[in-house]
Amino acid sequence: MTEVSYEERFLSTLLDCLEADDETELYNIINQSEIVIHHDWKYSGKVSNQRSAYVELKIPVKFKKIVDNYEVRNKLSNYCSEIYVDDDAYGFVGIKLGTTMNKVVVRRESSGESSHLEKHHIFQNLIHLTLNSEMSEIEKAHIYEACECAMK
Repeated sequence: MTEVSYEERFLSTLLDCLEADDETELYNIINQSEIVIHHDWKYSGKVSNQRSAYVELKIPVKFKKIVDNYEVRNKLSNYCSEIYVDDDAYGFVGIKLGTTMNKVVVRRESSGESSHLEKHHIFQNLIHLTLNSEMSEIEKAHIYEACECAMK
């Protein structure tokens, strides 16, 4: 059995919190994202000699504009603040937004040429279209769940 990294546990907990609070759209965006914890040399300002810790949310390009909204960032920062466990060395001071690299699959054609296709591109587009639609939350949840299953 392999041990799960702190970032993976953090992401899993964040997803559980979003799901528990019925934050369906954010859940589906964050589910396609990555988390990296950065420890900085700057002081946190919370406890004497405690350094800063940032949570970087690496978001797919298509969803970055949605997350880069003051209210959404503030909401995510509050969740991350609740999840991050401060210790004597590091204290949570905020989130940063990053971008995930596209996941690509190289497929060899019979002609010997290779083409590059973004992995799960169709499902990510469907989720993106659903975010901006007039559908009910139940319909959106079903589409998100179907896309998640297909991507796994």
